[in-house]
Amino acid sequence: MASGTVCRLVPDGQYSRPGGPKAANASRPDILSLKSSDDFSRVLSLGTRRRVGDITVVRAPGQPAQVRVGLVAGKRTGNAVQRNRAKRRIRQAVRKAEIPAGDYVVMAGPATVSVSFSELVSWLREGCRA
Repeated sequence: MASGTVCRLVPDGQYSRPGGPKAANASRPDILSLKSSDDFSRVLSLGTRRRVGDITVVRAPGQPAQVRVGLVAGKRTGNAVQRNRAKRRIRQAVRKAEIPAGDYVVMAGPATVSVSFSELVSWLREGCRA
């Protein structure tokens, strides 16, 4: 019994090459993410909290001329789809709002998903003010 392959091999060059140059990115390269739990703990314990609208912004001093942001969207924000949407919207709002250097933790509330984007940006600007 002869066995054949279901997929046919395609010679190289017919498809785009992986790792090629990508189009320009709209994200600001100077905004980094808080990733380790130690960074989150430091910001939450040493930082000052400010609640604006339905987000809470905790700000702590960080490296000079560097913005680092950590996002928190708990179950009170909604199901997984809504939590991910809230984090994506906050990430984009951070890029849009020009916030001063420092380390931030932004906690999303349920209205973060449904509020207008311009309102979300203004909440973030207000929450990040010194």
